[in-house]
This record gives sequence, structure tokens and C-alpha cells, in this order.
Amino acid sequence: MRKPKVLSLLLAAVLLLGCTGCTPVLNSAATLSQTQSQPEESVSEEAQPQSDVLLYQDDLRGVWISYIELESMMQDHNQQDFSYYTRVVLNNAKAQGINTVFVQVRSHGDAIYPSAYYPWSKYVTGTAGQAADYDPLEIFIQQAHELGLSFHAWVNPYRLMSQNDFATVDASYLTKQWLGNTQYMRYNDTDGYYYLDPNNEEALDLICNGIAELVQNYNVDGIHFDDYFYSIPPEQYGYDAATAHAATDRLVQRVYQTVKSINPAVQFGVSPGGNYYDAPASDTTQYTNIVTWCTQPGYLDYIAPQIYWEFDHEQAPFLDVFNKWVSLTSGTNVKLYVGLATYKFATTETLLIQENLCVNHPNCGGFIHFRYENLCGKIR
Repeated sequence: MRKPKVLSLLLAAVLLLGCTGCTPVLNSAATLSQTQSQPEESVSEEAQPQSDVLLYQDDLRGVWISYIELESMMQDHNQQDFSYYTRVVLNNAKAQGINTVFVQVRSHGDAIYPSAYYPWSKYVTGTAGQAADYDPLEIFIQQAHELGLSFHAWVNPYRLMSQNDFATVDASYLTKQWLGNTQYMRYNDTDGYYYLDPNNEEALDLICNGIAELVQNYNVDGIHFDDYFYSIPPEQYGYDAATAHAATDRLVQRVYQTVKSINPAVQFGVSPGGNYYDAPASDTTQYTNIVTWCTQPGYLDYIAPQIYWEFDHEQAPFLDVFNKWVSLTSGTNVKLYVGLATYKFATTETLLIQENLCVNHPNCGGFIHFRYENLCGKIR
């Protein structure tokens, strides 16, 4: 009985802040950053880094497009059908007011594009490691930019394939050479995937080489990590929490440096779990160092906490958690974007209020919906 009244009052307050309607509205113009990049060495002799970056930094209205959506888009395993469904997905997203897409280009130590460091994703051709005769990433970026959408390449840095998928991967790839070697990776019995050891320097080099390849060879506007850092506890790798924290610091710092060394205009951000008590909960569960990353230079351009709760949630009421993240990032150079639980609230007043709080608050740069199919419906 109280909940509808509270939501109505919150909505009224947001409307007074200047909301003009229920559907988010795109910026009239994107913030176009132009920076000439001068990398010390090229990843590809043919490709040259792109200097024009399309960003909506102060009014970001984004959506995550995961490997689950990509699997549906790619199930026919040919360029014509993928191009068609890419256009459908992007047009649908834009119709919902989206101006930025976060596309999972590496979900399991693989790639949806030709890579010197990672085998082809099984979602592209149906078999892990089997090359496609087209480049899905190039198509996705081109079509996104044609529609005025910013494109962020979403990478899971540590998660690898299952044992079965590794069977079809060529031995020229480092992850195949490292398979079963606990110096480099561990197997997770819970989900059936291998994970790189975050404290292994060769693994870190591989991750950074893969990021450099993306920024060097493709006109991406951003590089994006989600909340998976330690899916396997550090003690199973043989070290303590302090070592794990240091490893995530090195990862984030080196990826940031890698991105900026090639194109300083390209953004790098992380989307941790949104729980926030006296400190961000992911510092305990995933061995992040969120306060350092948000307040010290050289780590992040933005943070996108996944605040996936109701306004009246007992342990983590949305507004309380939101305000903690606002307080952390206010006065810093790190933008705040809020991950929203569209999978829970897609057709509710709750989601509308949360969207408008994000876009109207002076110290929040926007929001990201999890995920595309929850916002726009099934692709097929």
C-alpha cells in the first residue's frame, strides 16, 4: 500500500527536475573527441588507429548486448543474416532512446573478430576456433556509428572456454598451450569454465595485447569490463587477499595505460556489483579497489555499478546505494553510469524512476540497461 505512493512521489520529484517524458531522449549531438594517436608500435601493419571517438559522456543511455544475444544474432553463421540482425538490434535499441551499446566481443577467452591472440568464438561459426569469412565486429561498429550510436567493446578478461570448446582450438593460441597448467589457469567446477590466474604476468600480457589489438584495429569508442575478476577465490590459486587486490590493481592500471597509449580519447570503464555498505562490496567479493580506481588518476574513465534493487529493498534500497556511488565519484574525473536491472523492472514504474534519477542527477552521467532482450524483446 505504501509502495505505490512512494514511487509516485519519487516520480513526481524527478519530473520536477526537468524530465520531459517517459522515453529517454538522445542528445541533439554527441560529444565528438578528436585526438591524434601515436602508438609506439602497431598491432597490425594494415590497420591504423582511429582518432574520432563518439561519446555521450554526460547523457549516456546504454544497453549491454551479451554473448547470449550474439548467439541468437549469429545462429545462421553467415554475414548476410548477421548484418540483418545487427541492424534490427541497433534500430530497436535506438528506438528505446539508447545512444550507447556495450557489446560482448570477448566472453570466454575468444573473439568475434579475427585476432592474433584469441581464437574465434563458437558463436560466430558454431565451432570454437573455426574462422569466419567475415568480421562481425567491423559490421557491428560500422552500423552503430551510422546510427549515431557509441560502441564500447565489452571484454571479460579472465574467463576462458570449457574443456569441450578448447578441443577444437588450434595449439598456436597461448590459452590452448596453457590448458591444464595451474601456473596460468584454474578450472571452475561451478560453471565448467577455465579462468586465467589474475596474478600471472604472462596472462596479464595476453589480456593487454588483446585490448591493444581492439583499440588499434577497430574504431571502438570504449573498452568495458564487467564484474568478473575472481570467480575462483584467490586461495585456490595459492595466494592471499592482498595479492589478489594487487593483481586487480595491475590489471586495471595496465589496461588503462594500454588504451590511452594508442588512443587517449577511447574510454575505459568497469561495471562492478552495486552493493555498497561502508565500502563497495566487490572489494571483498571480487578483490577490486573501487575507491582507489575512482579517486586516483590512471585507472578508469567511468564506473558503472550494477544497482539492481528496488527503492524499498531491505538490505540495499536503490536510492541509498545510488547516493553512496554519487558521493564516491563526485569531484573526481571518473564518470558515474548506473547499471539498471531491466530484467527485473522492464515494464514497471520503478525502472522509469530509476532512469530519470540517473539522467537528471548532476553527478550521474547516465545509465545502462541489463540487457538488450529485457529492454527490446527476443531477437528471434
